[in-house]
Amino acid sequence: MKISLFLFCLLCPLLLYAAVDEDDYQKIDYTQIRHIHGALLKKSTAGTGHNLAATTHKYRLTVKFSRDIRKLSPANRKVLQDWGETLRVREDFLAQYQREFKVALNGETLWIPLREPMVNDMGNELHTDNAFELFVLLIGAIDQRFVFLATDFKSSRSLEQ
Repeated sequence: MKISLFLFCLLCPLLLYAAVDEDDYQKIDYTQIRHIHGALLKKSTAGTGHNLAATTHKYRLTVKFSRDIRKLSPANRKVLQDWGETLRVREDFLAQYQREFKVALNGETLWIPLREPMVNDMGNELHTDNAFELFVLLIGAIDQRFVFLATDFKSSRSLEQ
C-alpha cells in the first residue's frame, strides 16, 4: 500500500505537464460538482483555513468569458502552494499561475487561477460573454468555495466545428 501511494504521488505531478487530453476531463455542470464534493466545502468554513482535495479531479465546465482578470489572490495562492507541496508539483508549473479571472457559475462568483500563457490566448480568441469550455483541476476549497486551476480552454468557435 505504501509503495502504491508513493508511486501515485511520484507520477501524478508528471501527468499535469502533458498536453491537455480532453477525454481526461469530465464534462459536468457546476451543480453536480457541488453535489459530489459538498463535504470538501463543508470542511472549509470561514476562518478554518482550507482543504485540499484528496485527489485532483479534472472537469470541463461551460462558462461565459469575462475580461475581469486580477493578480492571484493570497487565499488562492496559499491553496495552490499547499497543493503543489503535497503533490510535489514542479515550481515552474506552479509559477505559471500568477493571475485569476472571474467566472459566474449558477449565481456564484469564482476567481479561477489560470496559466499565464492562457491570458493572451483567451483575450485574442474570446469576446465578453462568449460561452466556452474551460478545462479545470479541482484542487481544494477555502471559505466554502472551490479552488480550481484552469489548464486550457476551447472557444465556442472550436465547439461548433
